Amino acid sequence: MQKKQHVDTIISITARQLGVLLLITILGMRMLLLPSALTAQAGNTGYISFLFSAALTFLTILGGLYIISKNKNKNFAQILENSFGKIAAKIILFTIAIFFLYKLILTNFELERFSFEVLYENINWTVFLIPIFIVMGYVAFKGPRVMGRSGELFFLLGLTALVVVLFLAIPNIHFPHIMPFANRGFRGVFTGAVTSFTIGGEFLFLLILAKDLAPKEHTKLNKTIIKYTLVALTITLIFLFVFAAVLGYTGVLVQDAITKLPQFTNTYRPTMRLDGFTTFAWLPMIVLYSTLSLYCAAWCLKMVFNFKNFIPPVAIITLTAAIVRLVPFISLEVFINITSFPFAITSAALQILLPLSLIIITLIKNRTKQEFIVTKTKPSKRGSP
Repeated sequence: MQKKQHVDTIISITARQLGVLLLITILGMRMLLLPSALTAQAGNTGYISFLFSAALTFLTILGGLYIISKNKNKNFAQILENSFGKIAAKIILFTIAIFFLYKLILTNFELERFSFEVLYENINWTVFLIPIFIVMGYVAFKGPRVMGRSGELFFLLGLTALVVVLFLAIPNIHFPHIMPFANRGFRGVFTGAVTSFTIGGEFLFLLILAKDLAPKEHTKLNKTIIKYTLVALTITLIFLFVFAAVLGYTGVLVQDAITKLPQFTNTYRPTMRLDGFTTFAWLPMIVLYSTLSLYCAAWCLKMVFNFKNFIPPVAIITLTAAIVRLVPFISLEVFINITSFPFAITSAALQILLPLSLIIITLIKNRTKQEFIVTKTKPSKRGSP
């Protein structure tokens, strides 16, 4: 019994570590890709688009916490199987595995471009790719405990970079850049909100990683997750507003926003090279975000095909992502053009329809269970005077 408790302590994660990993999933790629994309779609009110998507993300997180609270002794696969049946659960899990594989491939494309533009102009990406995938595969195999500890270390460095960037950028805010309000109309705001929401997946991250939560940490889960989610969403909203107010319409040309924004400030000229610091601080966040996607995809694959060991699904996902990246004629633009529409539909189904269905089913089952308990404990009228 003592040995089992020791093993559980080693492999389990705390509520704080889960909150940190969720914060990284919210901030990780949004700080790089989202500002430019929202400027292209929603004009100078991209932050309004994110506000709508943030509200929806927060609601799905609350729904996920409710589902977890009613299924404390079940993992995500068991919850799906109890809700939809065994076959449907496997189909959903396989779809989720493809969803996370897509996110992994997209993140690796962005990691390559990020490295080319900010770190190294001349680099053999094939050689650079091998150690990165080895590290991600190893950390994913070791599980959420290692990822949680890594997240506790790296997120502080990333938040420091964000604070420094905002400190330099805020004095350069020019409010006419965000006028007129909603210049692309409601359609642009709506399109931006859809883009901002579909690149997330926080509900799925939460449900998959919650299985590794230490039993004693369940009492802290709701408060911790809500706190970290609100912090991450608020920071992103502030960053998007500052980005729009500093750069205006030219923001559509600025990729890798967190590293490039200091270059457009005149607060203190020597800080123009802060992109090196922000790159150093944010690169581990991107790698950890990719590792989380790899782990979630591999775990879903393990549940679908009942692998006894975690090595085969990790190897399958890692090799698939690497092979897609090494195909010569597939670039980031080609990949997005081919996959953006099916990904958006799949993402909407997994992040809106699936949470809503699970919440409704959980509510119905919980109410039925309560009615059964009340009926069972109600005294019988037979033999009463």
